[in-house]
Amino acid sequence: MTMIRVRWMAVAVLGVLAAGCRGAAPEAEAAVAVDTVHAPAEALSRFREGLPVTESLSGGAGSRDSLVARFVDAVARQDTAAVRAMVLDRAEYGWIYFPSLQRMNPATRMQPEVMWMLHQQESEKGITRVLRRLGGGQARFGAYTCEAAPQVEGGSRYWHACTIRTIAKDGEAAPLKLFGSLVEHGGRWKIVSYSNDF
Repeated sequence: MTMIRVRWMAVAVLGVLAAGCRGAAPEAEAAVAVDTVHAPAEALSRFREGLPVTESLSGGAGSRDSLVARFVDAVARQDTAAVRAMVLDRAEYGWIYFPSLQRMNPATRMQPEVMWMLHQQESEKGITRVLRRLGGGQARFGAYTCEAAPQVEGGSRYWHACTIRTIAKDGEAAPLKLFGSLVEHGGRWKIVSYSNDF
């Protein structure tokens, strides 16, 4: 079983449980209405309502090396606008990434609205912590590594387990996971999410 399948099967279970819990998180329920009655195709159609049809990635970078270089530069400058331009947006999630999850996990009933909510929350939490702890000259960044071979799904390729050698001010160095997987689709590269070691 691939890493992305294990990871997202776990998140899918959490998403279904979150959708079924009444009154446990009133703020979340107020923010997003989740209807678990709809079949997967209908749920995805509803999620896509109002989103532009998206067949390619916008922003990001033209290569994996360039994307990672832009990321560490944006962190060093604490440039929140730049880091947000490198991660999948809602339309890319709905038209490109979420269908990949469905195909890789056909037996799992996933509600896209819940999955997006959890995805976005983890990503925002992750990048906020990276910028606070490592940004503004608090660390230097060296080489990065990812899994040797990508996971291929349809027209997308995913690189998992990426880490960047991070050197603290006291000279201590360690490889850290500062973002989730990287995706290449149609010759453009973006970060799937900022879920990380923090």
